[in-house]
Amino acid sequence: MTDWPAAGTDDPLSLGGGVPPTATVFDEGEAVDYEATAAHARFVVDGGAHGVFPLGTNGP
Repeated sequence: MTDWPAAGTDDPLSLGGGVPPTATVFDEGEAVDYEATAAHARFVVDGGAHGVFPLGTNGP
């Protein structure tokens, strides 16, 4: 059995602030470009977001 926090207590994951959806970058062959996708996520976090929400929006 899991010990869940009582209702109204702090979030156990400490999530807060801005957590925007981010783009998934594809290469010319339509494969996911993992390095570019990670670089974009890092750019968003370095710009002030508290995290990213991958796959949170439409793709090609």
